[in-house]
Amino acid sequence: MANLVRFLVNKLKIIEKDRLYETVKVEHEIEGKKVTIEQNVALSARFINKALNLLPTMVSKNWARFDNFLEIIYAFGVGEAEEKTLKEGELQDKVESYPDE
Repeated sequence: MANLVRFLVNKLKIIEKDRLYETVKVEHEIEGKKVTIEQNVALSARFINKALNLLPTMVSKNWARFDNFLEIIYAFGVGEAEEKTLKEGELQDKVESYPDE
């Protein structure tokens, strides 16, 4: 399951790359009071912010899934760099396998 989440968050981050740092103010009504919250426009950024907020509470209590959780956060941070490296590696493989004339 963690691999699927990691893959989806990385793909979504690439799709939303132009909007990762944009924020919007949203009004919610909590117990009859209007509360204005600033949140990210990008869904992937909201997911990671929520994940980081859960780190000291729910995640730390469940050690069995702690590694998976950290892998998802790590993959979000370096996912694009890994993808670029993979593409460059694939290109190098194609160049080396090209027959000489």
